Amino acid sequence: MAENYVYKIYDFITTIPNLSLRKCKIPIYGAYFARYDSPKSNMQYFITYNIIDDVYFIEHIISSKMPAYTAILGLK
Repeated sequence: MAENYVYKIYDFITTIPNLSLRKCKIPIYGAYFARYDSPKSNMQYFITYNIIDDVYFIEHIISSKMPAYTAILGLK
């Protein structure tokens, strides 16, 4: 079951280059972020990343239960 969860997040990560760029409010986590909504667990994850020479580098995967979650949204 956990492997399937990881595969779903990985599949989402492969779509990030096709998404609109959304800048992180606090760039120490990465320049940009994408939000992944887990359909079964009702959890949200922010995947932060940087882009260097058209290569996407994943920096963090942050759940809504982590303190960094509010910082990315600029609520902190």
